[in-house]
Amino acid sequence: MQIKTLIVGLMVLTFANPAYAWNFGDKWTKTDTAYQLSYLAITTVDWAQTRWMTRQDWKWDGNNYKEMNPLFLDNKPHTDATWLIPAGMILHTVVALALPPEAKICGFKLNPRRIWQVIFIGGEIGAVVNNATAGVKIEF
Repeated sequence: MQIKTLIVGLMVLTFANPAYAWNFGDKWTKTDTAYQLSYLAITTVDWAQTRWMTRQDWKWDGNNYKEMNPLFLDNKPHTDATWLIPAGMILHTVVALALPPEAKICGFKLNPRRIWQVIFIGGEIGAVVNNATAGVKIEF
């Protein structure tokens, strides 16, 4: 629970600074596109894995598994995985476009857009690897 609180606190400090000049898609670069496409690609793999898990009723290999995504903590049905994950992918892209490419926070020059993208790319890589280790298949 403490790590989640720390992450939320850092995100609030990073992204909720009222001094930002918010311009949608401001200074969007090819690098921004590459990071966002990386996020979308790895999330698509996670989505396919989640859909497979829901079809197995969260049980395979004689074990009962639990989803770690907060949207699926109660092991929601297949229909929820069908629309919740793509909706999250769209929302993530909208937020990435809305975030500024640079900001000064507590005296440090940071890139809130890149921080946003990297945090989620890392989380999705962890989820996909964890799922694969548990024997989850990639299947739509």
